[in-house]
Amino acid sequence: MISFRALNIAVTEDQLIFGFGGWRRKVFLKNIEKIEIGEYKFKVYWGYGVRWGLDGSIGFIPRAGQGIKVWVKNKRWPYFIISNNPEELVKMIEAHR
Repeated sequence: MISFRALNIAVTEDQLIFGFGGWRRKVFLKNIEKIEIGEYKFKVYWGYGVRWGLDGSIGFIPRAGQGIKVWVKNKRWPYFIISNNPEELVKMIEAHR
């Protein structure tokens, strides 16, 4: 069983890696088109875990709070990722892009 309590996020020299347990996504930083900081809205995701958002995004949501929405080249849906410190996460991604 996958635990949705701990969302793991890592930024390497060329990738953003995030997910719950074995449910992970890897995005090459060079393929990120846009990043925005946003607030989790229950009416969009209707819960926690890996969720399809009514706004067309895929949410990786362990709890309510702020996160980042990431648009990736050649992907139909953006990712919404909850983070303890979304501003710092955006800085780390931008520093390696």
